[in-house]
Amino acid sequence: MSARGSYNTKQKSRILDYLMAHEQQRLTVDDVAQRLMEQGDSVGKTTVYRHLESLSEQGAVHKYVSASGAICYQYMADTSGCEHHSHLVCTDCGGLFHVECDLMHALSGHMKQEHGFELNGEKSILYGRCAECASERGAIDGTADAE
Repeated sequence: MSARGSYNTKQKSRILDYLMAHEQQRLTVDDVAQRLMEQGDSVGKTTVYRHLESLSEQGAVHKYVSASGAICYQYMADTSGCEHHSHLVCTDCGGLFHVECDLMHALSGHMKQEHGFELNGEKSILYGRCAECASERGAIDGTADAE
């Protein structure tokens, strides 16, 4: 293997290691490049982008568009079955949640049966506010349920 091929493999490994160490965090290309640079790994944004795209295609990371329009990547220890469940993105914290929901399965069946349209669960994302952010927001604006 050429030195260049080995170098790229090391970079890809460092990128994946960083993602794994920050599992469940949404990260942009800029985030990863900046953090690697802070750790002393000189990896350009183009290289980070290329490797993140490759890892996404391989299913090692989940790629999605945040509510603000930023392309984010998130390492998920188990991405098997992503096409069979729903994905939710919190518009406040940016968290990506995998959810098994009978209602979403029923919606998918309805769309196929009634409209001839097959939903792609892996690419389908619903945006809203997660329970933690909704609770925090309620505490801030006074709309939290009184106990």
